[in-house]
Amino acid sequence: MRTLSNEVIKELNIMKDRLEDIDNMLTYPEVIADTRLTTRLTVEAGGLRPMVDKFLEYERLVAERDDINDNMHIFDLSDRDAVSKEIADMENSLSGTIEQIYNLLRSRDSVIDRIGVVFKSSVGGDVMARILIDLYKKWAEWFGWSLIVGDDLSLEISGVGVAKVMVSEMGVHQIINADGQGSVCVGVFDLPTLKSVDVEDKDIRVDIFRASGAGGQHINTTDSAVRLTHISTGIVVVCQDERSQVSNRARARRVLLERVRENADRKYQDEMSALKTTALKNAKNKIRKYDYVSNKVHDYVLDKMFDLNKFLSMDVLNNIDKISL
Repeated sequence: MRTLSNEVIKELNIMKDRLEDIDNMLTYPEVIADTRLTTRLTVEAGGLRPMVDKFLEYERLVAERDDINDNMHIFDLSDRDAVSKEIADMENSLSGTIEQIYNLLRSRDSVIDRIGVVFKSSVGGDVMARILIDLYKKWAEWFGWSLIVGDDLSLEISGVGVAKVMVSEMGVHQIINADGQGSVCVGVFDLPTLKSVDVEDKDIRVDIFRASGAGGQHINTTDSAVRLTHISTGIVVVCQDERSQVSNRARARRVLLERVRENADRKYQDEMSALKTTALKNAKNKIRKYDYVSNKVHDYVLDKMFDLNKFLSMDVLNNIDKISL
């Protein structure tokens, strides 16, 4: 009986869990309200879903086959030929599904890349940064990528082959025009994974105590106040405003979940900031010079000259080896 290897099953289970994680996040009100985040998660989910769907089909077929085999003894002899044929058909279907899964795994380039791009301009370089953003938007449309422009003009790009293309953009881009010259430093980095955040009972320490302060005799004589502590982060929420312990606990849990998610988002933003800083520090090599006076682009990496208008209008894409996928 053909099956997937334990290593492949482990990898597919990670993909399945991640897809479930994303599907859960896409139901959070704070995620739905953030269109850029929603787009990013939707693109990532789209890259995972075909593989996960095939894995779920594999799990279903294996479970059905094993169930029939385990219960073969209960069938009459007259029925066993039909059951054996059903198992054989199921094995054929299973083999086809396994082959499709391995084909997807062999196509590693079909995995969605998620890349961040950050810009740092010298005097006169702001114009170059916007020119590059417009150029990368055209590349995204050409290759079918998803591109999101951040408030700080940083980019988040997702799609097939993004890393292969964009890593070669990391470095210094120069501009010469009628107003003088400037440069912009382009940093490229892998986007960190934004994880779903939930709070389970095992993650919380609950303390019950007598409410204090104004509120009447009931509050002062009943152990209705609740303190919830999120064990891994140390975040504490105290609620004693409601008249019952149950109401205080429910309210405290809602507030705790909100604060834990805010804490996770803050850590994610801190990680993003650190990655941007490191990417810019590593972006030292000369990449291109865009000379608007002579209407030429000098690509230092390829050691080639291009017509500026054609380069920026995408006409040159088919002739640049490093950009072709």
